[in-house]
Amino acid sequence: MKNIFEEFKKELNEDSDARKQSDYKNEKGIKDEYNGRQFLELLQNIDDTKSKQALIQLDTQKKIVLIANSGEPFSEGGLKSLMMPHLSPKDKTFIGNKGLGFRSLLNWAGKIYVKSENLSIEFSDENRKRQQNSTIKRSICSTPEWIDKNNLRKWINNIEFNKKYITYIAIQYRENVEEKIIEQLGKISEELMFFINHLEEIEIINNNEIKKFQKRDWEVLKKENTLPKEHRDEEDEKEHYQLKVILPPDNYHKNSYLYSYFPTNIKIDFPALIHATFELDSSRNTIVDDEKGKNRFIVQELATFIIEVAESLKKDNANWKAYEFVNITHKNETLEKFGFYKIIEEWKETAEIYPCVDNIYKTKDNWAFYTNQFSDFMENHSEVLGNTLKRNNHVSEYSRYHTELISEFNSISKKIFSIDERAEFINHILDIQSHISTSIPNSDHLILLINQDKKLKKELFFYDEMFLDLEIPSFIEIDYIYPDLQNKLDIEKLKKITIVKKFDIQTDLIEKIIESSESIQEKLQALYPLRKFDKPSKSLKGITGKYIRDKRILKILEEKEIIEDYDNLGISNLEELDKFLIWLGAKDFNAQQILSIIVEKNNQKKDIPSTLKALFILKDKFSDNLDHNRIRTEKDIFVLDANSQVENITKLFPYNETCKKENIIANKAELKLDNYSDNEIEKFLKWLGIKEFNPQNVAIEKIKHLRKKELDKDEAKEIFQFLYNVKNNNQLPDITPE
Repeated sequence: MKNIFEEFKKELNEDSDARKQSDYKNEKGIKDEYNGRQFLELLQNIDDTKSKQALIQLDTQKKIVLIANSGEPFSEGGLKSLMMPHLSPKDKTFIGNKGLGFRSLLNWAGKIYVKSENLSIEFSDENRKRQQNSTIKRSICSTPEWIDKNNLRKWINNIEFNKKYITYIAIQYRENVEEKIIEQLGKISEELMFFINHLEEIEIINNNEIKKFQKRDWEVLKKENTLPKEHRDEEDEKEHYQLKVILPPDNYHKNSYLYSYFPTNIKIDFPALIHATFELDSSRNTIVDDEKGKNRFIVQELATFIIEVAESLKKDNANWKAYEFVNITHKNETLEKFGFYKIIEEWKETAEIYPCVDNIYKTKDNWAFYTNQFSDFMENHSEVLGNTLKRNNHVSEYSRYHTELISEFNSISKKIFSIDERAEFINHILDIQSHISTSIPNSDHLILLINQDKKLKKELFFYDEMFLDLEIPSFIEIDYIYPDLQNKLDIEKLKKITIVKKFDIQTDLIEKIIESSESIQEKLQALYPLRKFDKPSKSLKGITGKYIRDKRILKILEEKEIIEDYDNLGISNLEELDKFLIWLGAKDFNAQQILSIIVEKNNQKKDIPSTLKALFILKDKFSDNLDHNRIRTEKDIFVLDANSQVENITKLFPYNETCKKENIIANKAELKLDNYSDNEIEKFLKWLGIKEFNPQNVAIEKIKHLRKKELDKDEAKEIFQFLYNVKNNNQLPDITPE
């Protein structure tokens, strides 16, 4: 073999520069196109050797991948195919064998070593560079070196070769491709075994982790034939094509791709593994539109074969397997371009593949379908509506019966007396509606439900346990679903076919009571038992927004702000009554809140005595709710001074003969507080913030008058005399002149 190697290498070296350059470019293109399918292509190469076993071993410490098999060793043709593309020794019995996958290893490799009986060669970029001149680049595959004991490489010497196998391909890969290698290893699956003719076992060793794949005993349907002359590359050279359909068990669910020995990137929508010997591009991922039209022919043959498989799946006890096999929901553009789906769809137009409850297959125009539950029910009544489809997850169309269903359903409803029977009947209708939204037009015309008195009603509320304790007044009508019936129904689906809604205590009872035309007493009697629920969202005239009637505040607030007829509401427990009225939106008495109202009126300066009297009563009767020392308000309190003029109380002194009238508050008669003692009034005025009457404060006021410089001689003399007396008594503070 070494002599053959040397002679062929010499031939390659003597090729023209143009040929060498072409080989270099072709190698790069093939290398790129095959990237991502290295293991798959090598397994196909191994299968061509008729090996029953294959090994793929990854050693991430040594950065070496080893692929081994026990099939036929490399032949002269096999050696030459490694060194030059398109010289594959493969038998072209079936379409699609090219033998270019080896070059895809160059994406991973720093170095590749091939050992097979008397063959021992290494491919590397170093070898290539040693053998090319400075101007013409050579391909790596055309420049290997023979390896023997005279030039044994150190990295090869570290490889352990198991004598169990005959041929080895060792790859010293670059570190940056390790993740891609591991990823590809993970993609090798048991499905590949069905499309490999000879391999019976693949062993994968990823460091210390071992996996083994073996062929499984699934049903395989196969068709092989000779390609017609008009589609062959050479008319006198026979080419064969092969079709396979592998039917997995029912519990097998995986995304399926079209196989041509190994998976392509053509996703198909069939519950089976499907293989055909196509002419693929160099990447082995895509079907090419070849000049001879062989792929178009094979695609159409595959479509016909799939129809034959579907027909074979039909059994005496009608089932959905034939339909499911050709129930295509996703179309691949490549297959569609070749007319694949058109053939199948045309057949389906007249195919009897729809299983009905009478165990007869029907065409697509001769069946009806309601729901799975209804179909199950009809299995035992197939003499009626026998063309009802069997239970399935495929058909959502509604048949010719839909125009009659409303009247028919209502007629049935009138004749049903059993709760169980009614529930079963309604559930059939619910299932129809949930699967086919247009199957029951005018569903609001359905009258299916009975109320608490077992009477048919068109509009009802869902039953709620609150109805057990709910006191519903006679002037409000509320119908709810009979409880036992509701327990047997899907209440969410029920909304789609009947006029039924969830009961809302606010909108459906409390608000209706409030908005009714009954008297206030009748409304309150009806609302009183409902006070345990949330407060009403609507106002009750005469109650909401008004204060609870209290003798203490009658003199403070106007009558219109207080609830009328407090004693005639018909509720004897006054404490409970107050809570009830507050629930309805009445205002509880709050001294600070009332204080704000009175202060607001006081600030309007229209009836000062009345607001002062109200404040006095408030402090006198509700002192436990207020600040004892000072009124708590950010606004000013206005009173009358001795001249009956409105003034801020903080600017006035209590009534005193030594002060001018504009500086002192009016007497208690003018303030209409003459029914109260002087002591009570004094405390009240202090609470309001009146100035404290003492010599110092008075002196300050008189000094302020002096500074105005508008006094006559007698007034000024009087002020100075006062100040003199105060000073002598050590009562005058230090005052800095302005």
